[in-house]
Amino acid sequence: MKRRMMAIAAAVCLCGSLSGCGDSSSDGSSTASVSSAAESSAADGTGTESSAAEELPASILSGQITLNGETIMLPCPLKALYANGWTDADQGGTGKNLEKNGSCISVGCEKDGDEDIVCRLECYFGFNTNEVTLPGGVVLGKTMRADVLAAYGEPDEYYHADSPDAEDNFEYVYLDENGEKLASAYFQFDGNRTNPDYTVGAIWGVKLSKYE
Repeated sequence: MKRRMMAIAAAVCLCGSLSGCGDSSSDGSSTASVSSAAESSAADGTGTESSAAEELPASILSGQITLNGETIMLPCPLKALYANGWTDADQGGTGKNLEKNGSCISVGCEKDGDEDIVCRLECYFGFNTNEVTLPGGVVLGKTMRADVLAAYGEPDEYYHADSPDAEDNFEYVYLDENGEKLASAYFQFDGNRTNPDYTVGAIWGVKLSKYE
């Protein structure tokens, strides 16, 4: 992928902010999609990407993530997540932590008038008891680094991993014609290797952002 931006500050791992998330098991309830404000206005109920997303050069920049069968599409109203069963988790640091049936995410919002719109979402393998899937069938804790590169192509930026024996983390970024960030996807591979369910070398965490 052609680099489209200058080097940006290394992304900070916010795993600590998720420490309060619970490990409750899934209740087997039916899944649902949370659409962006623009998609909701279309009222088609399909959870498909907006016109802005269709212009993005790679599916990983679509702002889509699926947790335990439920798809969240950024950006989306925070109240839509609450309405769909997500609840506030105990705060272990900065940021807003949400949990639902064993799934845990940390979100960042921008204001649209009086409404909070979720534009950033972080998710880590060690804090989720359910499967977390990204576009193209990439799965947290299972899909290896080489397979992520094969699925999404050459990243725009690389960052040194905190663990000396771990491979570098990397990020995909999409800018608009004015150089403003429209979407990004940051992949972390230096997670907690003592977790018995974690495959060393697989994705440990992902941080997605997408703006209208």
